[in-house]
Amino acid sequence: MDDRNQIEVLLGTDGRGMFMAHITIASLLNAAKGDRKIRINLMIDGFDEAMKEAIRGEVAKHPFASVRFIEVAEVLGPYIETLKACMGGCAIGSGALMTWGRCFCDVLLPDVTGRLVYLDTDTYVADDVAKLADAELDGKVFGAVPESTPTSKESWLHRLGLADKCAFYFCAGVMVFDMAEYRRLGGSKKLMEVVEANRDRIFLADQDALNYFAGGNVKSLHPRWNYNDGWVEKQFRFRLDEKDYRGRKPSEMMEAIFAPGVIHYQNKNKPWRFNHRPEGRRYERLMRATGYLKGRYLPGSGFGKELVRSFFDAYHWVLVQVAKLRYAAWSRKAAKETDK
Repeated sequence: MDDRNQIEVLLGTDGRGMFMAHITIASLLNAAKGDRKIRINLMIDGFDEAMKEAIRGEVAKHPFASVRFIEVAEVLGPYIETLKACMGGCAIGSGALMTWGRCFCDVLLPDVTGRLVYLDTDTYVADDVAKLADAELDGKVFGAVPESTPTSKESWLHRLGLADKCAFYFCAGVMVFDMAEYRRLGGSKKLMEVVEANRDRIFLADQDALNYFAGGNVKSLHPRWNYNDGWVEKQFRFRLDEKDYRGRKPSEMMEAIFAPGVIHYQNKNKPWRFNHRPEGRRYERLMRATGYLKGRYLPGSGFGKELVRSFFDAYHWVLVQVAKLRYAAWSRKAAKETDK
C-alpha cells in the first residue's frame, strides 16, 4: 500500500556511477527534517553486493529512511530498438537505461500512487526533500524547472515543434511526478507512442520525450529546486525587474543563488574531479565524509590547481555578495512601488 506520509524518491545508476548515487542519497538524507518516512528507489544495473551494502549502510544512519533496488534492464528490454533510434542508432548502455528508466516509473513502481521525486545522480540535495515532494502542481502531471522559453526559432521548443503549445521547455534532471495523473494519461505506454511518432526530432533523449509527453502539462517550480551554480556568474545577463529570463523569474534565480534546494551539477565540469564551480566545495566535503575522497586533492588536481581554485572561491564569494546587494536594492524598489 502507498503510505501517503512517505516520500518516494527515484534515482538510477549503473555500477560505475554508484558513488554519485551514494553522494546524492547522503546529501538528501542529511538535509531531511526526519519527521516523515523517505524511501529511496534506486534503479540499478551492474551492481554487486558490496555496492548495495554501501548504500544500505548510508541509509541505515537515518531511522526514517529505507531503500530498495530495482533492476531496470528487463522492463526496458522490449523498447530497446525504439530507444536506440531516438539516440541516433547508438547502443543503449546501462547509463542510458537509467535516464530512460524514469519514464517507466509507473511500471517500475506499481505501489507508488502519489507523488514521486526524481533526481539525477549529479545532484546534491541542500534542503528538505519534503518541500519538493509537497510542491503545488496545480493538477499538472509534472513539476519541473524551466530550461528555456520559445523566444527564438533556435529554442528547444521550436526544434520539437512545441512552441505554440508550451510556455517553457523543462529540465528533467529534477522532477516531481503526480503518479496518479501520469497513469491516467497513459504513462510509459503513451510516452513510448509519442517517442515513436517523433523520434526524428528527439535529440536530448528522455528529456525531449518527457517534454513531448507533457505538452505543456507541467508546473514550473522555483529554480532553487534545480539550481545550476553557474547562475551566480550569469546574473548580469538579466535585470531583476524583468518578468522572465529563459522561463524563470530573475528574482527567483537570485533566491536560488542564496538558498539552493537541489544543486544540479550540469555540464561536463563535474564536482568529483578538479573544478572551480561555485558549489564544488560542499560536494567535495561530502565525498570525504562518505569515504570516496581520501587524499589531499580531488582527482586531476594538485597544489597549483588548488591555488587557482582558491582564487575562484574568493571570486564566487564576491559574486554572491553582489547578488545580495542587487536583490536588496530590487526588493526596496519593489516595496516602494507597492506602497504607491
